[in-house]
Amino acid sequence: PPLPEQEKIVNYIESRTSKIDAYIAEKEKEVQLLNELKEAEIAKVVTYGLNPDVKMKESGISWIGMIPENWEVTKISSLFIERREKVSDKDFPALSVSKQGITPQLETAVKTDNGDNRKKVCIGDFVVNSRSDRKGSCGISPYTGSVSLINIVLRPRKDIVGQYYHYLFRSNDYIEEYYRLGRGIVADLWTTRYSEMRNIMIPLPPKAEQQAIVVYIS
Repeated sequence: PPLPEQEKIVNYIESRTSKIDAYIAEKEKEVQLLNELKEAEIAKVVTYGLNPDVKMKESGISWIGMIPENWEVTKISSLFIERREKVSDKDFPALSVSKQGITPQLETAVKTDNGDNRKKVCIGDFVVNSRSDRKGSCGISPYTGSVSLINIVLRPRKDIVGQYYHYLFRSNDYIEEYYRLGRGIVADLWTTRYSEMRNIMIPLPPKAEQQAIVVYIS
């Protein structure tokens, strides 16, 4: 194009894209605020329940606070038992443990050289990455497969609603409590072992309430 038209086109594009970029930034901020609202709502109902008028009691656990009067608190070890079975990723597909939960490992993911020394995971198991630089990387697995040894795998001991504990274990207050118990020689990198995790006290609502909370959150 003639030089004056080139300059007009450039000015037009720069003007339009700056407005679009500003709009994107505004929407990204909205998304962040909505995600924070979602996390806060989930964290509230997994410890306070759904009935705002229910009588409350002190749980005696600092990270939990008040809970409904008909709820109990119990150790993780009373609801879950550690799964230690070692398997190969040739027999049990590799799974990823991230803030998105438990998912099949992408083909592009960095693979371990120790594929024959992994932990077995079954559908319904809770898996958490024990390293503090992976905070929030956990969830109830919808898959059978295998994970690296840095992860802790727990299977339910009794009849509970796994998805309720999926939400509870991914709430910020629980995450902070879990990693607070870790040990390590580096200030910003430590590991929480099952020997510490097993004694964490968690809420135990009646099963019907666990199910109702999951339906509400969903």
